[in-house]
Amino acid sequence: MELERQKTIMIASHMKEFAQFVHYSYTAKPHLMPNRDKHFRLKMLMEEFNFIGVANELLRLNQYVCEQRETKMLLDRFNYALRHIAEYISQNQEDLFLFSGRIYTLEHDIELFASLSGIEAQ
Repeated sequence: MELERQKTIMIASHMKEFAQFVHYSYTAKPHLMPNRDKHFRLKMLMEEFNFIGVANELLRLNQYVCEQRETKMLLDRFNYALRHIAEYISQNQEDLFLFSGRIYTLEHDIELFASLSGIEAQ
């Protein structure tokens, strides 16, 4: 139970950091991306799926005790959003190459969590 709680906290912190990285690279470092329109679309996808809100909720739920039902529901929601964002990044790999490593890390975290706790990863 404690291991699942720690893995959930790790996934939530990676989610939050990824969302903050997308926002920061759009606002503070616009010269990093050759195509600002695709970067803006990625930023809007992150806001549409409410990555930071889901991450904050996961951190709050698992701060002291692992809440399995709510955690599973939020991770399923995050997994759905991640699949859409990963597909968008893979279709625009030449312009959004900077985010592919973070997407790979998040997908690996979800697979690791799913394999050890029985949640279906897609």
